[in-house]
Amino acid sequence: MSIIRKKSKQSEVESQLQELLNVNDLETILKAAKSVFNLTTNLEDEKEVKVSKITLEDAVHKFYSSSKYMNYSASTKESYKYEIKQLLSFLSIKGWNTNTLFEDVIYPTQTLVEYINSYEKKSTRNKKAAFLRAFIKTTTREVYEKNKEDFQSSLKIDWESNDLPKFYTKEQIRELLVLSKSTSNGLRNYTILCVFIGTALRISELVGLQIKDVDINNEMIMVRRKRNKGVKKPAYIQRDSFEILLRYINFMHGHLEEDWKKLKDKHGDLFVFSGLKEDSHITERAVRDMIKQLVKQAASISEEEAERLSVHNFRHSFAVHGIRSGINIFAMMDLMGHKTINALQQYTKQTNDQLKEDIERHPLSKVVIEFKQKGDFKI
Repeated sequence: MSIIRKKSKQSEVESQLQELLNVNDLETILKAAKSVFNLTTNLEDEKEVKVSKITLEDAVHKFYSSSKYMNYSASTKESYKYEIKQLLSFLSIKGWNTNTLFEDVIYPTQTLVEYINSYEKKSTRNKKAAFLRAFIKTTTREVYEKNKEDFQSSLKIDWESNDLPKFYTKEQIRELLVLSKSTSNGLRNYTILCVFIGTALRISELVGLQIKDVDINNEMIMVRRKRNKGVKKPAYIQRDSFEILLRYINFMHGHLEEDWKKLKDKHGDLFVFSGLKEDSHITERAVRDMIKQLVKQAASISEEEAERLSVHNFRHSFAVHGIRSGINIFAMMDLMGHKTINALQQYTKQTNDQLKEDIERHPLSKVVIEFKQKGDFKI
C-alpha cells in the first residue's frame, strides 16, 4: 500500500503539537494555551478537549516527521519503515485503508493483537509490540495515556526467554571459511568472514570500512557504531584477522602506493570492500546473499539451522564463544561496543551440556578427585 507523503499546513502544526505532547502532558499544554490566547474556559472543560483525530496516513506522516524518529539510527529507521509497511499490508487485507481514523485502528486493541499473533516466533511478536508502542506513543500519545493499561496488556513485551541466541559452532565456522575460498570472489569473501569472526562488527560497520579506518600501529579499526550518530569509534580486532585484512587491502590497493602511510593519506577514502564502482562500497545485500549461499552449502549446517542463521549471527557467535572461553563480561561489553552489560545477558545463557562441562571445571571438584584418588569408601 503506497502512501503519498505530502504535508499540509495543518499537518505541520499537528506535528508540532505532537512534539509538545511527547514531552508534556495534555493538561500542561492546555494551561499554556489558555495563558497565551487569553482563553476563559474552565480547566474542567479543557480536560474534555480532544486533539483533532488523525487518519492512518496522518499518523505515518507524523511518525516520520517526529524528532524521535529523526534521532533513530539509519538501521532502526529502515527497520521501522519495514514495520510500517508490514502493518499497512495487514490492515489492507483486513479492509482498512489510509483514510481510516487511526484511533479506530488502534483502539480497542483487538486488531493490534490479531496482527501480533499472526506471527509464530515470540521474538518477532516482541519486536512488533515494541514498534507499535513507539508508533502509537509518538503519534497519538493522548490516546495511549488514556488507555495505557489496555495497550500495555495487549502490546505485552516479554524479553525474558530461556532461548539461547543462535550462533555458529566452531565446526560450522571452519567449514564456512573453507567454502568461502572456493567462491568467485574467494579472497574478498574469506576476508569478510575473517573480519566478522575476529571482531563483533555489524554488517553496516563492515561495509562502511575505509582504508583510513585501519590503524596499523595499534592493530585496530575505526567504525561508526550503531548508537554513536555516525561518529567513528575504535574497534578491536583479533590479530590473525587483522593480518588477513591487511593482506587483502595490499592485494586490492597496494598498486596505488607501496608505502602504507602514503596509501592512507592519498587514498584513505577508498572503501576496503568496494562495490561495482570504485568509489562505492559493497552493499549489505551482497554480503547477506554471499553468507546465505555459504550457509546453504555447508554440510555441518542443517536446513532448519540455515533458515535461522545469517550475517548477524557472527556477532552472536563472537559473544557466546568469547564469554564461554572466559572473557570478562565487561571486556566483552567494550569489544562489542555496548554501553551497558544488559545487552550481553542473552549470551550468558547456557545449554544443559555446557552447564555439565562447566560444573566439571569447578575448582572444588578437584578436591573430591584428590580425595577419591587417595581411596574413598568402598561401596
